[in-house]
Amino acid sequence: MQSSAAYPQSPGAIQWNLAWKSTLLLGIGAAALFTLSAPVIQMLAFGWILAAGFFAARLYRRNVAHSVLTPGMGMKLGALTGLFGALPIAIMSLASFAAIRTSTEMRQAIEEQMRKQMPANADPKLQEMMQNMLAWVSTPQGAATMAAFLLLVFVVLSAAGGALGASLSGRRQPH
Repeated sequence: MQSSAAYPQSPGAIQWNLAWKSTLLLGIGAAALFTLSAPVIQMLAFGWILAAGFFAARLYRRNVAHSVLTPGMGMKLGALTGLFGALPIAIMSLASFAAIRTSTEMRQAIEEQMRKQMPANADPKLQEMMQNMLAWVSTPQGAATMAAFLLLVFVVLSAAGGALGASLSGRRQPH
């Protein structure tokens, strides 16, 4: 049996066996920061996703001896990072949906929390729209749509960060 080192990778190919660990760690890190409830951290929630893709490309660039890391390669690394970040959140969201759906007390608590968040003088049409949105998200279709949307946002933002990270990494000079 011959090792894969006998067959060199083409310069534009990603060595996934070296890339997946850092993309997994950065994706999970972005997911953890995304879910934190501290106000300052929440304001930057989507920035964490973009940054995870950026740093995935930069780490790959630092760890792999490529002469060039293209923005397309960075997008692929970022997209994988976003996928790794979105999956745990989607799984937790769907699990909490199942728990809420089976617990009327939990659903009532969430509705009460939403009512507290809405100002007392808010537009009645806005309040009705928020109630309709809560009712829709409480359906299986709504929960699945929200999970899919979150997955899409994670992958797209992280891919954009990866492309940016690759673009800013420049050409590596041979030593």
